[in-house]
Amino acid sequence: MAGFPSRALAWVHRTRPWLVWTRFADARGLLLARGLAFQAVLAAFAGLWMAFTILGFWLRSSTNALDALVGWINGAVPGFIDTGDGAGGAVQLDTLLKAGTLGWTGVVAGLVLLWTIVAWFSAAREAVRSVAGLPRRPGNPVLLRLWDALIALIFGAAIFLSAALSFASTGATELILGWFGISHPGAAAFFTGVAGIIVGFAIDTLLTYVFLRYLGAIGTAFRPTVEGALLGAAGFGGLKALAGLLVGGGGSNPLLTSFAVIIGLLFWFFLLCTTLLVAAAWAVEADPARAGSSPVRAAGH
Repeated sequence: MAGFPSRALAWVHRTRPWLVWTRFADARGLLLARGLAFQAVLAAFAGLWMAFTILGFWLRSSTNALDALVGWINGAVPGFIDTGDGAGGAVQLDTLLKAGTLGWTGVVAGLVLLWTIVAWFSAAREAVRSVAGLPRRPGNPVLLRLWDALIALIFGAAIFLSAALSFASTGATELILGWFGISHPGAAAFFTGVAGIIVGFAIDTLLTYVFLRYLGAIGTAFRPTVEGALLGAAGFGGLKALAGLLVGGGGSNPLLTSFAVIIGLLFWFFLLCTTLLVAAAWAVEADPARAGSSPVRAAGH
């Protein structure tokens, strides 16, 4: 009996969650996530402004497209766009709809904003590789930045695809329920919510896989990478479900009213970045060829 606590502790230290957390901690994952969160806030504002600058005319002429996109963005980043419904937000929707034209100043501003976005993907790439116990990705710096820009464009396209699928799933759900003669609004809302969760989980899984496999290039086999992507998508979904509890409450404090939105965004992106890095750690520990390869752990620290 005296050795039971030691055996139990040894068993805990061999479990996958413990190894994943150890790898994450060895790489100073929380510090990396905080740095990425700060850059993510800047990149998110840049991406939002670019999207409305480029697609503003179409969004202004299509209420359905605008509602779908804004709904998706506020679902992914709570309190980002203020739609005027009293919930508040970091950016007024009316301001976004009046985004600048593509003149010379707009082009210059767009290039600066694009650089801000790509810089976050570059930083995230190296953070993921750090958690995976890998050095900086070798290669031509210019080509690497172009690759990061391509991944950023893929993520941007995925955002619009996700918003479109969410909107389409609403109409499809109502159509299918109509075939079965179900017209209760509660049923429609329930099945629409389920469809939205499934679409969101699929998109998040795909994007996390692309991030680990092609941006971070952590070198894990297909199955472990998929495991990490599924874990990341599940984490993102859970965070979205608890968004109100996680980032709410600041606006009720008069001392924080002026900063509540920014503080909430920083905290939210910190949680998202932490989830991404934990997903990378899981993918590495799930790969038999890479498990236990943390330099700090290998040194016996």
